[in-house]
Amino acid sequence: MFRAYFKAVMAGAIAGAAVPVIMLAAAMVGSFSGWNDIASMAGIAPLAIFVPFVLVIASSLVVGVPATLIMKRFGWESEDAYAYTGAIAGFLVPGSILVIVERSIDIFWNALPVGILGLLSGVVTGRTWWRACRSASIAAPMG
Repeated sequence: MFRAYFKAVMAGAIAGAAVPVIMLAAAMVGSFSGWNDIASMAGIAPLAIFVPFVLVIASSLVVGVPATLIMKRFGWESEDAYAYTGAIAGFLVPGSILVIVERSIDIFWNALPVGILGLLSGVVTGRTWWRACRSASIAAPMG
């Protein structure tokens, strides 16, 4: 079960980091005026991976685990149920964090690009969780 969780978190974090990392790489190539510029941009790259990773772990613990327990309890589990739950949580969590930190609801809509990345990350995390759990339960011996 832990392996499925780790696989889902990693897939979601990679999906959430993909666009920012690609944009950072394009900026690095496009602004090659010296090694100092590239070194400073390369220093930002770990953040583009670390932040989605932390958000995916936190969201999967706060939203994903309870959602899994509820879906199992009521027999609502499906790949789509996990994907939709991940999409909704992925969209709402980053904006909600900013609203809490900034103490202003107006910031939520300014954070829309981050919410869209979160949505993508949530869908990938949910689908990967479903598939990893199903393959783990199929591989597990019965009885």
